[in-house]
Amino acid sequence: MFGVVLALATGLQAQVVVYGPPLTVGVVNNSGLVSDDDLAQWTAAIARQVHEDLAPVWKIDANIVFEANPPAGAWVCTIADSGTGESPATLGIHMVGSDGTPQCTVNAAKIIQAQGSISATLSHEIMEMLVDPWLSTVTFLQAGSPNAATVYLHEICDPVAGYAYLIDGVTVADFVTPTFFVAGFPPVGAALDQAGIATMTLQPTAHSYMLVRYINTFGGINSLDSWTYIWGSYCAFGPC
Repeated sequence: MFGVVLALATGLQAQVVVYGPPLTVGVVNNSGLVSDDDLAQWTAAIARQVHEDLAPVWKIDANIVFEANPPAGAWVCTIADSGTGESPATLGIHMVGSDGTPQCTVNAAKIIQAQGSISATLSHEIMEMLVDPWLSTVTFLQAGSPNAATVYLHEICDPVAGYAYLIDGVTVADFVTPTFFVAGFPPVGAALDQAGIATMTLQPTAHSYMLVRYINTFGGINSLDSWTYIWGSYCAFGPC
């Protein structure tokens, strides 16, 4: 049974239900700029990342496979040369398809143009899709005023999007831990992300960003702003 639980308590992280048995994410190559051999190597490294790095921290696992025709029931991540929709620099995106199944797309052409890493973007989108497949897991934090609050979407790679590390020589995306989404000072020695970059909870690092919504109450009427990006101290793709 797949699922996530939405946490609406001050400063609390949303609790994520463990997948079991592991689902399959099929990586499909629809790009004329990426070779099957390269994509197979990247997929194998990301499979190791999910099993060895993501699963112990987030209690979520999956089989990541490179196949032209993924098995029935698999979630699909497509490497394409266009069509990722809206995201910072439109390099990649994960979403819910019309059939209700999570999916992701990575825009190889735009990544090459931006001199970025296709393997890191693929890793980024797959891990975020696994942790928040229906884009519904959030941290709800009351602001200093009792009439205001901030909602943080659990996109686990965005807050450290400017950083990566290597697995078997392949560049993969850094990601934050559940502790990152707990307001206040983290416990001494607690890791906030896999690569050891983040030092503050609920704050994007340099070159990185987060999606948030703001809630305000005026005269008993709640106002919910649309999703907006907040940026780290220096950003390659947006205002800071």
